[in-house]
Amino acid sequence: MVAAHSQAAILARDCRVQVGSGLLGWVAEQGRPIHVAPFESDSSSLGVYADSEPLKSLIALPVPMPAEYRDEQQSHGVLMCDSKRPLPFTKPQVKHLEDITTEVSRLLFWALFKREDISVECSWDSFTARAENLASAIGNDSVEFLRISVDTYAQMEQDIGISGAIRRSDQFFRLVQQALPPHFPVTRLPQGDILIALDNMMSAFFQNKIQTLVKHLNDDQKGFGVSIAVFATKGVRARSVDIDSILQRKTTNERQEPLKARGGIRA
Repeated sequence: MVAAHSQAAILARDCRVQVGSGLLGWVAEQGRPIHVAPFESDSSSLGVYADSEPLKSLIALPVPMPAEYRDEQQSHGVLMCDSKRPLPFTKPQVKHLEDITTEVSRLLFWALFKREDISVECSWDSFTARAENLASAIGNDSVEFLRISVDTYAQMEQDIGISGAIRRSDQFFRLVQQALPPHFPVTRLPQGDILIALDNMMSAFFQNKIQTLVKHLNDDQKGFGVSIAVFATKGVRARSVDIDSILQRKTTNERQEPLKARGGIRA
């Protein structure tokens, strides 16, 4: 047991439940939830109570583990909730518990991820492979793509020349790379657009961070503006992430106006 909240004094907080043993072990082994109401077994058989506790209902749900940290049995973590009321858990309660298992799984992935094993290569093949790995770890529906276009490139060429425009665009790309955690792949397309794959829960945070970078590159004389198109994978029925198909879909959100800011603000 790694975390618990209970009013029961007989909760064995240092317990170990064997995979495949009892109800909780079955959930860990099979990766399937179980919902028992009324619960008529001896609660000590669960392996988490030192003595009998008058339980009347119980639900246990699997917590997906990062693939590289599963044991040979491909077991799952388990989230258990019980009650002394002889009523089944309601649909909203079950949904909340399912959401918690998803969040716990994501936290485990980010906490255990080996940063040193991440490649900084930005080629298309590397990007697609790492996007696949990301989708495999957090689920296809949880991945989102950001496509960033420098809208003011032509104007920059006129203002500061081709060399200056290229230097500023390269600087922006480097800043974006530095702002992203290494487990979020990023690449630069031939026409200059920047493509990022990330966890959709963190998309808004990094969009705001990119705005800050745009302001950092701005000054009163030479504007620098970008637009961000957001492409969600949610609803795409496929075993793997088809980036080509996803980027041809309608965006879930697009900033129609360039993100322009005038000097004086620094990241």
